[in-house]
Amino acid sequence: AVWAQKDKVASRTVILAERDATLLTALELRLTRAGFRAVTVPDGTQALARTRALRPAGVVANLRLPGKDGLSLVMDIRSDPTISETPVILLTNRSSAADVERGLEMGADAVLEKPINVADPTERLRQIIQVRLGLG
Repeated sequence: AVWAQKDKVASRTVILAERDATLLTALELRLTRAGFRAVTVPDGTQALARTRALRPAGVVANLRLPGKDGLSLVMDIRSDPTISETPVILLTNRSSAADVERGLEMGADAVLEKPINVADPTERLRQIIQVRLGLG
């Protein structure tokens, strides 16, 4: 398991930026139950600031956030060498192949379309972390 490799995992913190309060609460609960520490933020600007400050295990963010949107957030994370390897999962409420493609092109590790099962981002994040650590 990933968490057995504590020396390789710098953080179990996940930055969570979602506009939908109900989904935000459900994701926070699911991530917490999966062993992560969820830090919720209201917009992309704060998501970037918290990512730089906390060096989290990952970021889960809505594609359409106030302030800095999800695509800008991904680009900023990927262009900052101190956090560029942070896994990023974007959530979109548009069933648009273009949104998914743009998110992946900008450097997101995954783009999940809503409605989502709250287990999906958690499991994808675990998979991405395992691959990054060479455990998967």
